[in-house]
Amino acid sequence: MTHPPNIAAVFRSARFTGRAGVRARILAVALIPGIVLLGAGTISAAYLVSEGKRAARWAQLGSETSRPVTDLIQAVQEERRVSLLHLAGDVSAGRGLPAARTAVDAAAGTMREAAREAGIIRTDLRDEITSLMEVRDGLPSLRRSIDARSIPVEQGYSAFAIYFDNIVRIAALSPRMAPDAVIAARLSEGNHLLRAAESIARSQLVVEIAMRREQPLPTERIEFEHRIGEAQGEISYLKSILHGPHRERLLALASSAEWNRLSSGSEVLSTRSTPGQTDYRTLAARLSSDLLDVWVDETTDSHHDAERRSQELAQRSVWGAAAALATTTAALLVAVYLAQRLIGRLRRLRRATLHTADRRLPATITKLTEGGTLDVADLAPLHFGFDEIGQVADAFNRAHSAAVHAAAAEAKTQAGVRAVFLNIAHRSQVIVHKQLELIDRAEHREQNPERLDLLFQLDHLATRARRNAENLSILGGDAPGRRWRRPVQLLDIVRGAVAESADYKRIRIGRMPELTINGAGVADLIHLLAELTDNATMFSPPTTYVNISAHVIGKGIAIEITDQGVGMSAAELAERNDALATVPDFSVAALSDDTRLGLFVVGRLAARQRVSVRLTESEYGGTRAIVRVPSMLVADSGPVALPPGDYPPPAQASPNQATH
Repeated sequence: MTHPPNIAAVFRSARFTGRAGVRARILAVALIPGIVLLGAGTISAAYLVSEGKRAARWAQLGSETSRPVTDLIQAVQEERRVSLLHLAGDVSAGRGLPAARTAVDAAAGTMREAAREAGIIRTDLRDEITSLMEVRDGLPSLRRSIDARSIPVEQGYSAFAIYFDNIVRIAALSPRMAPDAVIAARLSEGNHLLRAAESIARSQLVVEIAMRREQPLPTERIEFEHRIGEAQGEISYLKSILHGPHRERLLALASSAEWNRLSSGSEVLSTRSTPGQTDYRTLAARLSSDLLDVWVDETTDSHHDAERRSQELAQRSVWGAAAALATTTAALLVAVYLAQRLIGRLRRLRRATLHTADRRLPATITKLTEGGTLDVADLAPLHFGFDEIGQVADAFNRAHSAAVHAAAAEAKTQAGVRAVFLNIAHRSQVIVHKQLELIDRAEHREQNPERLDLLFQLDHLATRARRNAENLSILGGDAPGRRWRRPVQLLDIVRGAVAESADYKRIRIGRMPELTINGAGVADLIHLLAELTDNATMFSPPTTYVNISAHVIGKGIAIEITDQGVGMSAAELAERNDALATVPDFSVAALSDDTRLGLFVVGRLAARQRVSVRLTESEYGGTRAIVRVPSMLVADSGPVALPPGDYPPPAQASPNQATH
């Protein structure tokens, strides 16, 4: 019977297609989407935080540059006023040009620094900001034309209008960076205040230019009325969209006496009164400045709200990233917990299957081999639920059940083979025993030396045939038929073993201690020594001798059988000694493959009598067999034993006779 391989060893030595374990794969299934989600959330949060900070910085920059924008507008308006008056022939206005231009350059320099920082904050708007700031590059040529009075007033008026419109477009960039639509709408609505203030300033400028003429031009009256109408329209629109204190300030301006006087400013062009002109210019300048102040406050408040909301957006993004991290961590912990439970079940299944494969199944096979029967415990299934793990356990249960039933069938087959072996052995032993009796009777009656020698040879062959029949009994698990009742001398046991060897003439018996062996171990010891001496003579040259000797050791007797044969390699010696150290598992395959069948018999006999047999290399290059007979088989005292062999029945035999 061959035992199944060690499942644990196979499991440890197996090479799997994937190196990652089940736990790692389960965690990967849960972790990869979580990591992707966390990565996407982190990237999104980082982007939103960055955008929020950038928007906050933009809003801060917008609130910081609101007043410089109004300073630039007022400076441009003043340079435009004195420039156009200079073109109109006002000598006193030309003296104010340097100061006005210096103020514009200073305000434009401040705006250029703000634009450079804005380009850093919003790289996507850098080109647009740069292009808007480049409009200022045409101002020097315009100034030279004004100084030389080489352009008409109307052309200068249009050139400064383009410059102002560019400033308004720069201010219109703020809504595009607002964190939400409400702030963007407020910033866009605030730009109408700039246009209203500019319309008032232009109307005042038209009046001043017209007053330098003897008669205002029709186009100047139309431009004045257009600018006054534009200012009224912007303020009317702002009344409907502004809220809070800024709307109250605007309503106060729109209902003031100054605004009513400004709205009827066409009378100034009709009456051409100088005091009215001066009052009108002062009135227009004050109303334009008030509208710019409202724009500054409205824009600053909007930018502050934008900055606050940008910070809130950044904070919400951080909290969102933290929530995504917490969610991913919780999902990972749940996955670890579920994976741990699953791995725990798999480990328990592994332990249970290994216990079944390494212990229960071999024990069941051993019990069946020894003639036992199956019980419920031998087929106890593994219970691991009804999921996939339970299905794996059920599959193993089926494999285990099939293996047990196969072992039971094989045990029955072996029992039948053993019964056949024993039946043949017993039949052969009866025939050989009768044959030996007849030969012994013929030896006693024969007087012719030649015939007597022939009978001796037949006796020797029959003795060997008897040993072969006993081999079948031993391999079948039974004991030899011969028995000794009384102790036998060790020398006689050795002689009996030599007598059963095929080439007994080449065996030399050396020194033997004067000890006796208990009768219970005599038959097995004779058979064991006969097999060893037979192997020694068989596997050594026919011209050499086999020596057998014995001496007393601390734990019994050591019998040495030394030949001068071909010997065995170290690997063969180790293999044979392992087989002799344990009860050999005999099978028909072993019988057909192994040429040293006697070693199987020796192993069985040695195990039964607790005799130790070990093979080593002899000093002649052959093999030395060392048989250690334990003290329990050595008799303390007893009568002189007769030589072992085939004896007459007890009534005719001496006291040391063997019985069958």
